[in-house]
Amino acid sequence: MKKLYLAFGIIGLLAVVIVTADYFALFGTRTERRFDFYELTFKTVDEKTGAPVVDVHVNCFQKGNQNACTQKDSGSPGITSVNIPVTKIITRTWLFKKDESIQPTQDPKVHIMFIHYDYASLVETVLVQSLPELSRERMTVQMPQHILHKDMTP
Repeated sequence: MKKLYLAFGIIGLLAVVIVTADYFALFGTRTERRFDFYELTFKTVDEKTGAPVVDVHVNCFQKGNQNACTQKDSGSPGITSVNIPVTKIITRTWLFKKDESIQPTQDPKVHIMFIHYDYASLVETVLVQSLPELSRERMTVQMPQHILHKDMTP
């Protein structure tokens, strides 16, 4: 019976040593690339009244990339969502993920143009490296009315 306990103790200790060594990457790491999307959500409001602006279309562009995102239907009035594709670089060991970053692009900025027929087109710029933080929050975009658009009420 003592030999059985000793065998289980040695196997358990060996398992702890292997997991600890892998945690500290003593057996090495490997890098993999994974295609993924970050979803950014915007609340579009009128600059003067703060009322939600519906039917806003989005066009995203970068240097050398005129279609840098896809618009996603949010299902809520005044809420616009876009999916921005990225390539993630993930460094891992056998058991643990050690690091995750976004592969740099030719242009580190993504320009997002908000288009509506009653409002002036507005361009917001975000850094590709800041997409993980920005995807966690809803950003508010204040849409300015066209300069030539006047209220025709007396």
